[in-house]
Amino acid sequence: MPRGTTHELWANLLALPLSYLYYKFSHSLTDTSIFFFSFIFATFMLSPDLDTKSKSYSRWGIMRFIWIPYRKFMKHRDFLSHFPVISSAIRGIYLILSLIILFSVISYIILLILSFGSSEYKKGFFDVLKATSIMTAKTLLSIKKEYILAMFSGLFCGDTIHYLLDIFTSKIKSSTR
Repeated sequence: MPRGTTHELWANLLALPLSYLYYKFSHSLTDTSIFFFSFIFATFMLSPDLDTKSKSYSRWGIMRFIWIPYRKFMKHRDFLSHFPVISSAIRGIYLILSLIILFSVISYIILLILSFGSSEYKKGFFDVLKATSIMTAKTLLSIKKEYILAMFSGLFCGDTIHYLLDIFTSKIKSSTR
């Protein structure tokens, strides 16, 4: 299995050529930019190695706590954590849901502080969670389909490069033994 630096090196080498190919497909600089940054984000922040104490995990800094449940439930190099498209979708959905919960908790705490001593505010945490979820869904649904395609394509390509490097280096190591 290659080290994290190997994955990142290959991602850096392939980011521009893959973005050029995506531009040939989309004919849009905006879509291509979204593809490029999604590819880089997939490699450096949303890596399949988030299920370990990897560089990607460490890069989340104080926010890495959101990945603790993911690490507990995902097994390293498992189909769900490493297989392209499926693992990208799982991590993307996991990240969105984690951020919804985090923003809901922060919003609820702020509302409690602002309404301290006031009998006007009677909403519970789940009301705030529901409102945050609805707002997030409306926002996501308002994004142009081309942008969503570019974003997921970048994430999927980043995961695919990672997956292929894992397979390739495993085969080389097993053939040299």
